[in-house]
Parts: sequence; C-alpha cells; structure tokens
Amino acid sequence: MDTQKHLLLVMLLLSWSLIIAGCSKTITQPDPQLLKIHFYYGFGNQLNTFEQTYTKDLVLDGYITVDFWLTEAEQERIGTKLGAVDFFSFPDTLIYQMGHDSIVVRMEPDPGWQFLRIADENRDKIVYWRYPLPEGNELVQRLVKLKNLIIDIIEAKPEYKKLPPTRGGRV
Repeated sequence: MDTQKHLLLVMLLLSWSLIIAGCSKTITQPDPQLLKIHFYYGFGNQLNTFEQTYTKDLVLDGYITVDFWLTEAEQERIGTKLGAVDFFSFPDTLIYQMGHDSIVVRMEPDPGWQFLRIADENRDKIVYWRYPLPEGNELVQRLVKLKNLIIDIIEAKPEYKKLPPTRGGRV
C-alpha cells in the first residue's frame, strides 16, 4: 500500500508541476524590444514593436490590432539580416524613376506608401517606398530580402496564426 501512495504522490506532484508550467506560459512578459520595428506593408498590415502591436488588414472586416512582440531570437535574426543588407545605409526613399525611354507603370489597386523603420540603441532609420519598385536595383533586392524575412517571422508566430483570415480583396 505504501508503494501505491508513493506513486500517487509522485503523479500528483508531477501533474501540479505541469499545470503550473502551463499556466506560467500564458502569463509571459514580452522579451525586451532592443530592436524596434515599425513596418507598414500591403494595404494596412503593420508591425509596431515600439507599441508592441500588430495590425492586420482583414479587407471586408476592417482591421484587427493585437498585442505583438518579437522574441530575442527573432530580433537577432532580423539584426543579422540588417547587417547583411546594410539597411542603415539605405536612402530614405526608394521609388521608380522614369527615364527618357521608360514606360509609365501604374499599380491598381495602389497600396500607397510603404515604410520600414528600425531603431536600436544607437540608430533610427526609416525607408519609404512605393510600388512598382525599380527592377534590377540592388538596394531594392536587399530591401525585399529584409521585408520578406520580417513577414515570414510575423506569419510564423502563433499570435498571427490566431488572427481571423482576410475576407475579400482589393480591386
């Protein structure tokens, strides 16, 4: 009988520790946002770690804003990419420049100005762009790599996956 009581006690303690561990995960505090990002893309999607929020454009259903932040590992991944693309040396604006032999290019629907602002403890840089972006431009290729990484990180997070799906589209 003592063995059964001992086994029951061990199982009870193990169950309580799992419950406590599970509860502590839901009350986590955000990692410090040492790399702050304000990224406006698409027609209203917006990551803002200055305010620790993410806004998703749901099109027909408006917008939804939720608490959102990046982990230290995610910030490190972005920081590494920042160095690789030399983001802090970018010009403030990237736009399509028409030459004498260029054709007029227009996007419909036009998402308007997009921007990426990144700040760390020493620097604060914002880059604006409009579509279409100049083809073959090395800076544009580097910007696309950086913004795709950030979007991939956003869309892989459980907080993003819990958001309602977008209904409709822009025409």
